[in-house]
Amino acid sequence: PHGTKEDADVMARYCKFLDEHAEIFQHQNGESTAKVLLVYPRTASHAGRIDGIEMIEVAGRTMIADHVQFDFVPDDLLDKTDLKKYRAIVASDSEGLTQETLEPFHKAGGRLIALPRGDDLVASLRWKKLGAAIVAGLEPRTGGKPAAAPFRVALHQAMGIPLLQTTAPYTLEVHAYRQSGRLIVHLVNYNRSENATGKSVVAREAPIDVEPAQIQLALPQGTKVKRVRFLDPDAQDEQKLAFQQRESAVNFQTPTFKVYGVCVVELMPTP
Repeated sequence: PHGTKEDADVMARYCKFLDEHAEIFQHQNGESTAKVLLVYPRTASHAGRIDGIEMIEVAGRTMIADHVQFDFVPDDLLDKTDLKKYRAIVASDSEGLTQETLEPFHKAGGRLIALPRGDDLVASLRWKKLGAAIVAGLEPRTGGKPAAAPFRVALHQAMGIPLLQTTAPYTLEVHAYRQSGRLIVHLVNYNRSENATGKSVVAREAPIDVEPAQIQLALPQGTKVKRVRFLDPDAQDEQKLAFQQRESAVNFQTPTFKVYGVCVVELMPTP
């Protein structure tokens, strides 16, 4: 049912890993640590205006490449979302956004970043009424590239110091969540040999091992780190990672791994 024996063995190993650590993956992995909210322009797209989707792709790909933690919501659900927990909201179309919805967000010190497609003066006036910082001139399909620099600058000004910082390459996706008494960091490696051959899917995918990467995490107020564990479905046992805690942040280095790993940062209250 899973192709070759090699593929079946990998499938069985990963399913066993999920079963053994099921508590990590329950309830959508935990509470998001994102301080950025990316807004999908569903109202405009339903009306036939799809230019804004290209700008959302630029923003999303740039944040993924830069390891910025973000949540994603369509604009017609914005009024049902707790906006006060975000430092920045990124949107590409003002349709579907209202001053009433954004007022609590602005009062909490949040900043709205607008990525309009084109130079529509009327749209610019609407953005200004919504209190947006406008980043104009971005081109489609430039996400993660130097051409996205104006968006990066605006985002960093709005965010301040990010919750997660890492030296990991863009081929390694890093996602952090809060759970009771701990932080969970998922690491997914997309680096592979593009022209690999073989009978099995595993051989053709040919993942290239991830080199060690530094990770810094901001800690919840009133906590300190008890220990940091690394779980890898391709390894026999978990690893305990050395860490350094300085004030309200912890630093540690991930080991080499092949496809997927999980860092479990266990916390305890400060005395």
